[in-house]
Amino acid sequence: KPEDYLERNDSYHFFDALGDLIRTGPTQTNVNDLMFLFAFGSSHL
Repeated sequence: KPEDYLERNDSYHFFDALGDLIRTGPTQTNVNDLMFLFAFGSSHL
């Protein structure tokens, strides 16, 4: 059931079972190392 995959946060195996998983292969990046800082409006330092 889709709910089971959602409960486990397991989108990989959900889409793999459907045949809809996109396999990109090695990207040579580690997106876990990315940080973003969003600042809106004016500020004084």
